[in-house]
Amino acid sequence: MGSACYVIRLDGAVIDGDGVSCLGRQLVLIVDSLGEEANRWIWFAQDIDAYHDLPVSIDRDFADFQEIGTTEEMKQLAKAVDQFLSGTFVAIPDGSNGIPP
Repeated sequence: MGSACYVIRLDGAVIDGDGVSCLGRQLVLIVDSLGEEANRWIWFAQDIDAYHDLPVSIDRDFADFQEIGTTEEMKQLAKAVDQFLSGTFVAIPDGSNGIPP
C-alpha cells in the first residue's frame, strides 16, 4: 500500500465542541463529512478497543487490518460504540484489490 493521502487527528473540541474525544457519534460525523466519494470505499480497522463489546466480531488483539465493509457498515459500527479507547481506520476504493498491510 502506498502512502496515505490524508491523515486526520481530531479531538472532540474540533469535531463537535465536546470535551470528550473518540465517541462513536463523532466518528460518524467524520465519515459523513467525507462526502459521496466515501460511499465507494471499503473500510478496514486495526487495534480497535472500546469501553464495551464491539457490535461486530473484530479481534481486539489483531496485528493485521480486518475488513469492516462498506461506509454504511463503518457508520453502523461507530454508532454502536459509546467511546473508542483506540483504533486505526483505513478506507480504500472498492474494487481496488488493495488490502492494507
